[in-house]
Amino acid sequence: MNRTFVIGLDGSGIDEAIRGVQEWKDWIERKTDQLANMLANMGCEFAYTILSNHVYSGATLNSLRVEQAGPGQYVVKAESEAILFLEFGSGLGGYGHPEPHGMGPGTYPGKGHWADPGGWWFETEDMNLAVKRDAKTGKMYGHSYGNPPYMPMYNSVKELELRFAEAAREVFEN
Repeated sequence: MNRTFVIGLDGSGIDEAIRGVQEWKDWIERKTDQLANMLANMGCEFAYTILSNHVYSGATLNSLRVEQAGPGQYVVKAESEAILFLEFGSGLGGYGHPEPHGMGPGTYPGKGHWADPGGWWFETEDMNLAVKRDAKTGKMYGHSYGNPPYMPMYNSVKELELRFAEAAREVFEN
């Protein structure tokens, strides 16, 4: 939206300029909100794609959503028990997040087996994860040495940085 103002130096010219500036301000606010919403939804899609390649349960994938935090402010949220493990890694194989923010193997709340060189066993009903069945109880167990950081949020931010100018052009030129 190109704006050029030619105004008369009388009361009505000043009033017209004020209306024009207000219209331009409203347009900028609408477009900025539209861009923020677009970027948040793109980020959510990128995170979903990354997670869908590393998650067996739909709980983490289904927890991804975009929420408006305020005017022109949107956040991508993921709420699940596994999201920190997926973002920052777990176990001996979990090192390597470029921006750990104080998180990483052994830093999660509660007790864990993150430093156990033999890995750990966990109860599961998922046949994709089951490694053995207990002969007495019939319960199935999986085994893990941990996982590397898959970084769905970090990698989504990096992707958005690459696409920001293209998205801004799309929003502000239409």
